[in-house]
Amino acid sequence: MVPDSSVHPDRDFRVLLNRALTCGQPPRGGSMVGPATQAAITVVAQHHPDATAEHIIAAYDAHAVDQRQSTRGVEQPERPSDDRGAQAIDYAATDALISQLTITYPGVPRDTIAGIVDELRIALADPRLRGLALWRLEYEAHQRLA
Repeated sequence: MVPDSSVHPDRDFRVLLNRALTCGQPPRGGSMVGPATQAAITVVAQHHPDATAEHIIAAYDAHAVDQRQSTRGVEQPERPSDDRGAQAIDYAATDALISQLTITYPGVPRDTIAGIVDELRIALADPRLRGLALWRLEYEAHQRLA
């Protein structure tokens, strides 16, 4: 009998993070972790084999945000008008992106990178592209910083 992966979200997270660290394999679309965790683990996979402690910490932080979000969803279903969970996920993913860019461009101060990311986040805001927004943001930030 195969154990239900929803019962062991921490184990799933560790397995996916391990694959990203050792093989550069990002999580698949049907993985049982939240969107912020998927984004952070994808960043770790993209930096394989040079992922740093900052990348790993960002993945753990994103997982914690997703866990709080999923726990809240069990106790009280999320209402469409409640943006706090979405804001927390966006914050974790944006913080992971800023950390990643800070590592990639060590000559650029973190405050400058954070300003560029904030500016791009406002300019590229489109609720219809919610799942793709982080990828667009990362691409545009790399274009500006290169």
